[in-house]
Amino acid sequence: MPPSSVARLDAGEMPPLHAFVFTTDYSPATVATLLQSAALNCSTSNAHGVAPDESVIRWGLSEHAGYQKLSDELIMPNLDQDILSLRSGHKKKLRKPF
Repeated sequence: MPPSSVARLDAGEMPPLHAFVFTTDYSPATVATLLQSAALNCSTSNAHGVAPDESVIRWGLSEHAGYQKLSDELIMPNLDQDILSLRSGHKKKLRKPF
């Protein structure tokens, strides 16, 4: 069994940098339209049950948008640099602002 990512980091290995790219075609307006038009056949109680799921989906999409922003601002401009230049003297610590 190969060593875990944590074990490899503890051993001083550093993974290559990759940009984080996230796209989705999810649209809360589409779900609302389908519910309102009765295109989705569900009872009122089931429709109310969709709200918590929608909330989780919107939160997750917001989190991913934040990761995309961090990637665009921190990783993308530095992809041409050696990964060692992003770390402090202690290989486990990233230099500021990373």
